Amino acid sequence: MTYIGEIRTYWRALLAATVGIGTGIGLNAYTSSLFAPHLIKEFGWGRSQFALVGSFAILMLAMLPFVGRLTDRIGVRATAAIGIVLTPLTYVAQSTMNGDIRVFFALTILQILVGCFTTSTVYNRLVAERFVAAKGLAFSLVMTGPPLSGAIASPILGEFIGAHGWRAGYLLLAGISVCFGLIALFLMPGRDDAVVKARAKLPAPPLKDAMGPLMRSPALWIIAVGMFLVNLPQALASSQLMVMLAENGVPTGAAWLLSVYAVGVIIGRFICGLALDRFPPHIVAAIGLGLPGFGFLLLGSPYDAPLVLALSICLMGLAQGAEGDVAAYLVSRQFALPVFGLVVGIVGGATALGASVGAILLSGAIRQWDSFTPFIFFSAAVTFLGALAFLFLRPKPLDRAQAEPDMEGVFTA
Repeated sequence: MTYIGEIRTYWRALLAATVGIGTGIGLNAYTSSLFAPHLIKEFGWGRSQFALVGSFAILMLAMLPFVGRLTDRIGVRATAAIGIVLTPLTYVAQSTMNGDIRVFFALTILQILVGCFTTSTVYNRLVAERFVAAKGLAFSLVMTGPPLSGAIASPILGEFIGAHGWRAGYLLLAGISVCFGLIALFLMPGRDDAVVKARAKLPAPPLKDAMGPLMRSPALWIIAVGMFLVNLPQALASSQLMVMLAENGVPTGAAWLLSVYAVGVIIGRFICGLALDRFPPHIVAAIGLGLPGFGFLLLGSPYDAPLVLALSICLMGLAQGAEGDVAAYLVSRQFALPVFGLVVGIVGGATALGASVGAILLSGAIRQWDSFTPFIFFSAAVTFLGALAFLFLRPKPLDRAQAEPDMEGVFTA
């Protein structure tokens, strides 16, 4: 099948995955910082306290491999439905908070756990089952879901919170989550053709047989370590972005900067997706994931003009966009479909661990220096190191998706 032919044939799978990921827990990366200044102001929470929220992502270290394994076993539709039903309920619960930060922490933890069922770990299997030639572009299209939703929702939600309060804002997020999640389920196709049916029928090997070869795979460790490092600064781009910008004199109502970040993610995903289909993926990964290092250097510089801030945020977004494509694409090239969900879950866990550890370090840095600047420069350094790690990855040929793999082929494409 031709490059564009794959897109035309499997468009429903692409659209379902894009909508599902875009309005799942991934949307929080573009909206959670809108609530931060209002919650801190109303309840008197400290910035270092609130920064600990990002550390809860460590729960994904165990949760995402479980969710990925479940997807390999029961399929995308059944797994995604769990998150689509439960995630909106956590937003409703957050709208009733009384100011006890422990309640906020507990609800955030619950939201992360059930939200794992609405992540790329689940939905990306729709792409992995179908695409070969246009795999990079397909992953990029799907992963534009959260930034596209964020670019649209951030300014609207910011205005809505300003007019109706943060409690109403959480209720609006609940409505968005459930409505578009159901649309994703409706759009989700069955087995499109004989090739997809054959791929989907490849059984997931017993966990005890899968984990040994996977843990001995250098490719898995390189991808996981690289993703861990480049995600250490994640808290700066999610829950702390507006708080950090306020330190640079940006008004808390300037939600347009979140749209700049989201647009940067969209651009990064398209460029990276197209590049992955045409150039050595480990080189694309190193370049794409190294970009935010320059953004952090700009952000930590004494230059805080709106244009400089917008450029630094855009660079951060470009790499965040590349990250979503790179992880899924590299896993699909290095490992075969029966363990795709499991491996994506392990890599996702490493990503979440990086975000969690980074949030703890950020909280400590703020408490020590009462400033984001030291952590911003630390972020630049670990981002460059993480990007360089991908240069050690050995390229693999295109997925032999139409061949029945032997047991060795279960673990490597």
